[in-house]
Amino acid sequence: MRAQPPLILLRMTLRDKGAVVLKRYQPLLQEMEITLQMHPHQAILNAVPLPLRQQNLQNLISDLLGYRHGETSVTHHQVAV
Repeated sequence: MRAQPPLILLRMTLRDKGAVVLKRYQPLLQEMEITLQMHPHQAILNAVPLPLRQQNLQNLISDLLGYRHGETSVTHHQVAV
């Protein structure tokens, strides 16, 4: 799959937990072609796999970070589920 820019630029405000979780899982997300640019309290979504472009990406990324924030190790399969 090739990463594509999202249909609408997405900037997400990150609270402390969200920033920590995003930093922890950023390499895994990059392997899955989800590219985020990190700033101190903000993340900008630069690219996603083509099938995800039609999704509500703000909810998808927020839910993913919230769902996995307590995990110490996450696999591709767990992210996909």
